[in-house]
Amino acid sequence: MRVKRILWSVLLALLLVSGLAAAQEVLGDDWYVIEQDGVASGYGRDQWYKTEDGYYFSSFFELNLEFLGTAYVHLEHIDAWTDADYRLIKVLRISSIDGAQTRHEAVFTYHENSTEIAVTNTDTTGTEKTRVIELAGATPIYLSDSFLAKLFSEGKLAVGQTYTFAQWELDEVVEMEMRIDEVKAFEYAGEAVEVFVVFQDTGSLEATVWVDAEGHTYHSESLGGSLVIRKVDPNNLPELQTMAADVLMVPGNIAVQNPHRSEASLITVEWKDIPLGDLSLTDNRQTITQSLSNTSVQLAIKREERDFTGQVLLPVQDPTFAPYLADTDYISPSNPEVQNLVEEILAGETDGWQAAQLILAWVYNNITARLVARNLTTEEILAERAGKCAEYATLYAALARAAGLPTKLVVGERYMGSMWIAHMWNEIWLGEWIAVDASHNQIAPDALLVKFTAGDTLIGTRDIRLRLVSKLSITIDEVKMAELGMGPAVKTGRDGQTYYNAEYYCEIAVPEGWITMEGEDQGFPLLILENPRDRNFSAILVMMGVPKGTRADQIMAARIAAMPTLLPNFKFIGEGTAVIQGELAAAAYWAYGNEPRLKQANQLLIKEDVAYIFIFTALEEVWEDYEYLIETITAGFKSYL
Repeated sequence: MRVKRILWSVLLALLLVSGLAAAQEVLGDDWYVIEQDGVASGYGRDQWYKTEDGYYFSSFFELNLEFLGTAYVHLEHIDAWTDADYRLIKVLRISSIDGAQTRHEAVFTYHENSTEIAVTNTDTTGTEKTRVIELAGATPIYLSDSFLAKLFSEGKLAVGQTYTFAQWELDEVVEMEMRIDEVKAFEYAGEAVEVFVVFQDTGSLEATVWVDAEGHTYHSESLGGSLVIRKVDPNNLPELQTMAADVLMVPGNIAVQNPHRSEASLITVEWKDIPLGDLSLTDNRQTITQSLSNTSVQLAIKREERDFTGQVLLPVQDPTFAPYLADTDYISPSNPEVQNLVEEILAGETDGWQAAQLILAWVYNNITARLVARNLTTEEILAERAGKCAEYATLYAALARAAGLPTKLVVGERYMGSMWIAHMWNEIWLGEWIAVDASHNQIAPDALLVKFTAGDTLIGTRDIRLRLVSKLSITIDEVKMAELGMGPAVKTGRDGQTYYNAEYYCEIAVPEGWITMEGEDQGFPLLILENPRDRNFSAILVMMGVPKGTRADQIMAARIAAMPTLLPNFKFIGEGTAVIQGELAAAAYWAYGNEPRLKQANQLLIKEDVAYIFIFTALEEVWEDYEYLIETITAGFKSYL
């Protein structure tokens, strides 16, 4: 199993039928376990056959992953057919994440002076997208498996040799460098096996593979050695645990209570093994103030609040911007539903800046924030009406391009409380490339958003993201926050029977005899209120910064969607509204646990750019006895925003 395919066992019997029909001679059949930092989280199987016309490679794997607290199973099967010279003829990849299945097929045709690749992708809605890639010259395309097999057959696997070839990877052709470093003894099942140590580099990922002279892989490492694949006896597969899916989370050096208010910042960024020229560190809001080394810079970032009205008239027809107006891997501006929707959103507006704001408002108000492990296509997003930042950026790009507004996808890091988290947003062309962030409702993004790369496709941003894994540190040197100038001059903490929070401009009366405890959840402060003489009821106030314009029902919908994975035996009861400080708040109710069962009420009020979330919990059997306390506690709350 090669490391680029470690990302389907339930449908294995069905999937192998077509491939095995043409198979004649078994050349290899190996099982592997996949480990991250020594923890077994998946297994896979590689099979290799000689056929009448060439060779057939079959690989599947199963991975148990966790994505930001949500567990899921990733199953994948790859069938690859080659000619007698190991050149790819067809690749079929079927992927499933928690049962959501996608299909990718590529057919390769070699002409005398060109190579043609017909690619068909089918998403979970059944929508097919077909495109043709044409390469100059009769360029042979391989998988790393088939190229290694070619080297074996030709006797070219020799220490000191380096080979460069075109490899098919997911949805594109990349250049793979393969170098044979040494021959060594490798211990397997108590015996010493002579293996070649082969280094592989695609620019976005490096891997070292231990392979014997018959083509069996015994061990491979990538991501600095943290991800390991090793050959095992299929009768002795280990019990699997969950692997944390990387989301490029980087610890912060300070806590920033409401990063959306940041107006300017100085940020020091340091990375490893990536040339500075491979990164895109400047845009309309971000500049390099100092190059501290070849792999470290200080960035000055500011909120860009210029008005770009009148700069660009839609549609933009300059052929220079064709890649940023086109259909690409996940982005479908030509889809009739997208075309009709953007026409409805713009209602005749042709000014680029005004159109950009109308599209941003529609995307933000009509997509619910929800963590999904895979990236969704435009069609899937419109069907689901939910997703993470990548889905907001993908849909924004599709709608903006459909309007004739050139649009990029941008990858970087966003600060959330005390943690940098991988993020995706957009840039639009208005005489210059302008950053907009639909998932945070920001037409002028704040100053705690760091850009690393941008491109016309989602897949095109993957290279830099992968290369930054485990190689990134970010330090906030300075940050200037917007001053609201409201509320009393108080310090955060409890004073008598009142708790104050200066950063979130609020206070709450504490019932007589109750205790309070301050805490933190994912970088957001919280206050716990309890009666030490009666532990059957508790209240928690969570305070968090949110983008301006956020609606309470948006956040509540995301909380409801997340709760079944966070609470045992979760049962949703209903939702509605409540009144806090004379204003309507979103409310929702659910029960969870075994015996005794607990019932919980969430009430969520948004004032300006702050969400106040009240969480009330009591034993389900005595819930009605404590309902009066909900009104008592919320009546004692006051926000100064």
